[in-house]
Amino acid sequence: MSGRLSFRKLVLTSPSRQYEVEFHDGVNIVAGPISTGKSSVLELLDYAMGASNPPNYPELAKCSDCFVECQVGEVRLTIRRSLKAQYANAMIYFGGIEDTFAGRATFKEFPPRQKPGAISVSSELMSSLGLGDIKVKTAPTQAASALSTLSIRDLLMLMYADQDRISAKRSAFFEAEPHKAIKWRAAFEFVHGIYDFALADLSSQLKSAEAERDRARQFLDGARSFLDQARIPSTEELAQQIEMLDTEEKALHQRVHALRTQADAKLGSERELLNRRTELESERTGLTAQFVEIRRNLIQLGRLLVQYERERQQVEFLEESHRLVGSVPVMRCPNCFQSVERSVPANDCHVCMQNLPEQTVGIPVENRLRSLKSRISDLGGYIKDLEAHQENVKYSAEEKTKQVADLDSALRKTSESAVLPTMQPMLELNEALALVAAKKRQAQEHISLRARARGEGSDLLMLEERVEAIKKAQAKLARSAKSSHEIVSELSGRFQRLLVETRFPDPRAADLDPATYRPRVRGQLYGELSSKGAISLAVTMWHFAVLTYSLEAESFFPNLLMLDSPLSHVGQDSSDPSFRDQLIVDAFFGILMRLHQAHREHCQIILTNNRPPEYCRELIAVEFTGIAGQGRYGLIDDEVPPASP
Repeated sequence: MSGRLSFRKLVLTSPSRQYEVEFHDGVNIVAGPISTGKSSVLELLDYAMGASNPPNYPELAKCSDCFVECQVGEVRLTIRRSLKAQYANAMIYFGGIEDTFAGRATFKEFPPRQKPGAISVSSELMSSLGLGDIKVKTAPTQAASALSTLSIRDLLMLMYADQDRISAKRSAFFEAEPHKAIKWRAAFEFVHGIYDFALADLSSQLKSAEAERDRARQFLDGARSFLDQARIPSTEELAQQIEMLDTEEKALHQRVHALRTQADAKLGSERELLNRRTELESERTGLTAQFVEIRRNLIQLGRLLVQYERERQQVEFLEESHRLVGSVPVMRCPNCFQSVERSVPANDCHVCMQNLPEQTVGIPVENRLRSLKSRISDLGGYIKDLEAHQENVKYSAEEKTKQVADLDSALRKTSESAVLPTMQPMLELNEALALVAAKKRQAQEHISLRARARGEGSDLLMLEERVEAIKKAQAKLARSAKSSHEIVSELSGRFQRLLVETRFPDPRAADLDPATYRPRVRGQLYGELSSKGAISLAVTMWHFAVLTYSLEAESFFPNLLMLDSPLSHVGQDSSDPSFRDQLIVDAFFGILMRLHQAHREHCQIILTNNRPPEYCRELIAVEFTGIAGQGRYGLIDDEVPPASP
């Protein structure tokens, strides 16, 4: 059994003040004359629960937000919705209105309307009621029906009847709105245990399996059609083709092998030439490397020769200076042992760049000049010898290159004489082999298509077995599910007893239609009754029958009813004399008193009425007078009443 749903407080906020209505357990009457905001109270509660639009009354224009405190199962929640932007997200505060306004309640933001696969006000309320994610069929008469999630709005179709629905001939149970009628029926069957969850799950499985089976059938039909139009040979003929192609392919491979053997025999004399060419190539490579090394050495020796020539020029300059101005103070570098001029203290050696000592000595310039000239002469001779050797190496390398080129020419002629005669036949054989392979692939693909067209290797058989298994499971569950006849029979009895209690004129043959669950009186569906008084009372007693059944039996009904002016066409204002009887009104309120006294802790009924009797004062949750300065004028109690004409 699911949890209860009940309302505790309604608060409208405006820039200047708040407008409040409190509710209690049991029966709550919102009393007052017309145009005081009684219907607005119910419509605002419905709006908080996810209705698309707020009430459209001028007196509500000054209000900005609607807060509704409610008990949902074991959880106390406050729902906030904007009256100015109905498409804006709603806020759910986890606590009462007092904690919400004091900032002590945590909150979450939700879309006000349910969306597939998304959280919403509905999903949060359904979860708090312990109902979770309930799936119902969108097409109840079809075994493989799509499913949709049961929402709090669907349950409210059973719990809330506005004034238009209560007295309308064919809309109290959404007959004019097929989509809502389906959801209303699903909600009715769910709360009474007629709707089976396993059947809904099997319905989804069946729909999926049938879709897969149909796709497999379409593929096989398409494959068979293609085979017929393309004139594809039979499997036996295709197998014979593949066998013949295998024989042809084997013969072609043998011819290729013979041609290659013939070419290899003609290339026997070529192997000696290849060996000689390899030796020459190795020698040529060595000579080339030697030539490169000699050239590198010559470059380095040339740089050293230039350095010696520069030093010789410096010494010759010193010698000339000595003849003209006398001896130049020089010293020997202790690091590189070179003789250098010392003109300024702490100079560096111009050779090794190290610091020179303070002491200077006289070094004969002639000895140094003679030594430099000897070095230059020896280095020049060595360079000439290397250059001559470089020329010899270069010549030898060029000779080896020429010999390699000659061998390449000889090898090319030998190869052409052996390979060219077999090249064209080899190309033709390769093309023939490729064509045979393509024909084999095509034949094998056709064999596979033939097999698939027969259903071999496909999932069709398995899918057909799965569909049949699901259908059998559905039939078994349908036989073992809770009988709707029992539920309808019990509700029909309650409905008839309630009509008798309210002194409904001629309540014979009162029951619920087993096919539609709608009320019938005098053998007629409620919409065919003679007056609005009869219709509204029949519709109201149908809702009372559902509530009282839930209070005494196992049910998922949240034990909440909201009825807008159920007696608007009964009593002194009725146009039908048979329903103008005050005894009917008294009997109706007598039923309310008994429900309140016996079940006030387990249910909540909120209804509007213009003139409740005095003995029902304890049931009044709020009373509007419609008279300025006398009691509470209306829902918006500071509203100025319209001027008298």
